[in-house]
Amino acid sequence: MKQYRNLSLFVFLLVLGSACASQRLATTAVGEAAPEEGWDGVNNLFRDGSLYFGGQPDSAAFERLANEANIQTVVSFRRPQEHEQLNFDESALLDDLGVRFVNIPVSPDSFSKEDVDRLAEVLGETKGPVLLHCGSSNRVGGVWATYLVQHRGFAVEEAIRLGQAAGLKSESMIDAVRRVTSEEP
Repeated sequence: MKQYRNLSLFVFLLVLGSACASQRLATTAVGEAAPEEGWDGVNNLFRDGSLYFGGQPDSAAFERLANEANIQTVVSFRRPQEHEQLNFDESALLDDLGVRFVNIPVSPDSFSKEDVDRLAEVLGETKGPVLLHCGSSNRVGGVWATYLVQHRGFAVEEAIRLGQAAGLKSESMIDAVRRVTSEEP
């Protein structure tokens, strides 16, 4: 009888651990992005755990990211007019590759807590590697920094430093991070 109780407890813990691991997979990043070398067709590609941060990939880079990095979800922070300037339909290409596409249009002026909450929602429901991208990775780094403050409890200046490691460069986006993180909930 004792053996069955121990076996039941072991199975319960194993199932519980698997469920928790799948919920955390997309958010296991610790905040310190490192450059990823050898990815032609995408500028400023960085990686932190199962999160990739970068500039706009071309169609070949998307195919490679889906096949070699097993990207399951792509979150674009580009505005609609920026998507229209591409020589391919990003959403359709990703759909053909079996990759979920989410667009959260961001600019330094329009950036809000709701944008970061939407990213947190996407990360929470994704069970595989995620690519966050914009044109250059600047907005990506800004959104990431704000996410770290709002959803992971980081101090603002530390989050900005970590956002810079993921591509945050412009003063206007750094100012937007400070503005959004100082807003009342």
